[in-house]
Amino acid sequence: MKKIIKGIVVSLIAVTLIFVGMGSAKAADNHLVSDEIEFGSALATIVAGDTITLTADFNVTHRIDINVSDITIDGAGHTLMPTFTKTDNSNNATLGISGDNVVIEDLTIDGVNGINLHGINIYVAQNTLLTDVTVSNNDRAGIVVNGSTVEVHNITTSGNGWGGINVDQGGGVTEPAILTVTGVSHHDETTHIWEDDYTKEDVDVVDVVDVEHQYTYEDFGNIRVYTFDMNRCKKNGWVSFGDIAFKNQGYCVSYVKSNDRAGKRD
Repeated sequence: MKKIIKGIVVSLIAVTLIFVGMGSAKAADNHLVSDEIEFGSALATIVAGDTITLTADFNVTHRIDINVSDITIDGAGHTLMPTFTKTDNSNNATLGISGDNVVIEDLTIDGVNGINLHGINIYVAQNTLLTDVTVSNNDRAGIVVNGSTVEVHNITTSGNGWGGINVDQGGGVTEPAILTVTGVSHHDETTHIWEDDYTKEDVDVVDVVDVEHQYTYEDFGNIRVYTFDMNRCKKNGWVSFGDIAFKNQGYCVSYVKSNDRAGKRD
């Protein structure tokens, strides 16, 4: 009898320790930020699994560096607006991403008041995801993918001086630069996506993976430029173009043409 009671007590202690251990696990935090200072403070204390959520639009006076891995930046429909000039490559974009497994969602970057900037510079980072992100009006590239693996989902770029998305290893970088495009993209620049040297595809260090077959490309020397492909509208392709509902093939073709030519208008 004593052995039975002792066994029950030991089992209860073990169960208690399990529940105590479960209760001690840290819940993910959601850091609410309404300005640049709060954003910086959140990045200084954030840990893997946490989220930073914007609660307002605000100006940015220097590059915000996201060097923590496994976090989410939720724009919650808000806009970051740079008001500074590029000084060097450590201060060349509104957002600089070097942490791995970073998710940026529902965010707009409007670079109209920045000078010589990219919108987002992703440098030697793995598994970056940009979903429902808009990057507009930057003097240089909307998004730069240097030595990084990046997925963009439902991406929008517009009015960026160099073009929408640049994919390249970057100077002195040996890591691959791989961009995967999913969802439905929107661009109004002349150049939607470009690789600085497409011959690097042969050694698997630079590549654009167009999952939805939205783009066609043309080569200019070693530069490969991707723009929307109106052939995708044909043979009932307009029916399954993405989350855009077209009345017929003609509406689909008009949409692709307007996106392709917007950057060429006066």
